[in-house]
Amino acid sequence: MVAGCQTAGRGRFGRDWVSRKGGLWFSIVLRPEQSVRQATKLVFVASLAVAKVLHEKYGLRTETKWPNDVLVDGRKICGILVETKSSDTELVFAIMGIGINANVHSSTFIPASIKSTATSVQDELGRRVRLSSLLRAVLEELEILYDLFLSMDIQSILVRWKDFANFIGQEVTVAYHGETFCGTACDINEEGELVLSLKDGSIRQFHSGIVSMSE
Repeated sequence: MVAGCQTAGRGRFGRDWVSRKGGLWFSIVLRPEQSVRQATKLVFVASLAVAKVLHEKYGLRTETKWPNDVLVDGRKICGILVETKSSDTELVFAIMGIGINANVHSSTFIPASIKSTATSVQDELGRRVRLSSLLRAVLEELEILYDLFLSMDIQSILVRWKDFANFIGQEVTVAYHGETFCGTACDINEEGELVLSLKDGSIRQFHSGIVSMSE
């Protein structure tokens, strides 16, 4: 389903997602015959597809940010949300929601509190793009990567995803359940977890959290 705009868009942790006319906002319902835990890794399929298309088709310097964002020169251009419906331990379906700031000016539609951390395709290129062409390109890339996902080849997806992950090897701060952890982002493991080397020398894995670059 593709929406021209959303009146109640939301991101992770129930946060508001501003999605006005001019952006590309769409959701895909998927029914992979896999576990709920495996389905959560679809976020890497989606973000890799968007990063590749914006880089290869539009020449943008895209980056992937764990776990669900796509950036351009450190500023957010796309957010992704994957939600699942399960019965006991069986996956019923997964909804992959993708929001790309396309034909919008970040200075006018993005709240003042996050303007410095967001951008759009139009801002970066200095022109509008055809939304139907952008959607088609992302869907085509998604189909390729989703086939890999169905074949249980998540490692190949993660290897390509990490090619765009400029934060790996950098000092980051992870906010997790009311605590903050500072260290070096070492890797994203096969479970999709962020591997962090803490300042005391210990290693910790995070399956969720909010990552920011350390000052």
